[in-house]
Amino acid sequence: MENIIIKTGKNPGNISTIMAGTHGNEICGIQAFENIIPNLEIEHGTVFFILGNPKAIAENVRYTEYNLNRAFKDISEYSKAELKNYELQRAQEIKKYLDKSSALLDIHSAKKKTEPFIFCEEKSISTAQELSSKFLKIVLGVNAVEPGGTDGYMANMGKIGICVECGQHNDKSAITLAEQSIHNFLKNRGHIQKSNNENRADKPIINLEYSYYTKTNSFILERNFSDFEHLEKGTLVGKDSGKSIYTPFSGYIVFARNCNKKNLEGFLLGKDYIKHD
Repeated sequence: MENIIIKTGKNPGNISTIMAGTHGNEICGIQAFENIIPNLEIEHGTVFFILGNPKAIAENVRYTEYNLNRAFKDISEYSKAELKNYELQRAQEIKKYLDKSSALLDIHSAKKKTEPFIFCEEKSISTAQELSSKFLKIVLGVNAVEPGGTDGYMANMGKIGICVECGQHNDKSAITLAEQSIHNFLKNRGHIQKSNNENRADKPIINLEYSYYTKTNSFILERNFSDFEHLEKGTLVGKDSGKSIYTPFSGYIVFARNCNKKNLEGFLLGKDYIKHD
């Protein structure tokens, strides 16, 4: 499959981007592309289908030199050495398509079994609610605690940016959910026809407010934490080279993981979202 495939309808409409393989070992979106794109006909507008990290996909690794989903900050925020690596250069190429698009869907999966959920910012909530009832939560605020993601890049331009976490890498249900997400995103953006009887499925919303970055090369979790497990303030999460790390407030833990390098994301913590008018 080509790294970038462009589908254009006969009628004018929105320009959108759908990405898979931003992390090379997250195969559900890649498989969904292979299943959908060959027979897909766009009715309105243009859709860019992008395999985010072809080199990492070929090697079946998350990334080769740098996390591509942290490579979308302004280039002034990266060192000269970082800007020479493959993922940073790939991000600059992808930005050309995102700059032309009014909305993005970026498809992800996880190494461990986890419930499907959605990352986005406030402007994208309405679109996110329409992707599938199988996504159990919407998570806001990742752009503040972990900048550099594709969805954050779109949000910073006032556009719609959505990352979907479809489940475990090799789970067939994750592929099915990725396909459903693509179809519903295309309907929402007006690229293909939407049925009148399709219902929106509102989901609980969590706002991320904290990200713990490792201080040493040895961060070990106290135990396995389920995504969105609620923890009280002062709960021991793990030890960073022997130093105990506790939750700074009561909230929902996400993406807790052991880390063998400093400056990696050990875990995220969020609270129930409260809309401010």
